[in-house]
Amino acid sequence: MTGGGIVSADAGNYAFRRMSGGLGVIKGDCGNFLGLGCSGGKVVCQGSCGERAGWLMSSGSLRVHGDAGDYLGLLMKGGRITVFSRVGRRAGWRMKGGTIRGKAFGPEAADGVFGLD
Repeated sequence: MTGGGIVSADAGNYAFRRMSGGLGVIKGDCGNFLGLGCSGGKVVCQGSCGERAGWLMSSGSLRVHGDAGDYLGLLMKGGRITVFSRVGRRAGWRMKGGTIRGKAFGPEAADGVFGLD
């Protein structure tokens, strides 16, 4: 997706994959690989998401209002990820840029992740 907006009740795996602009909103929960390879735009998940959300993300923003699974921001190069609840293990693993903020992180989180104030 390069522009415009999409609103969905729930989403499966690979929601908003390779997004380069626009707005994507998921009103419920979504599966694994949310925002895989995003290079722009804004993704909002009002529920929880599975593992590897924000994988290979290079720009844009990803907001998760529920819990996020393991490997959040895996190999991330840029952009912002914010999780308003718990984050699974190894958040920010092999991250090269960008920021990850969350309420609570699981074990083995990378040094570049920050808690919400």
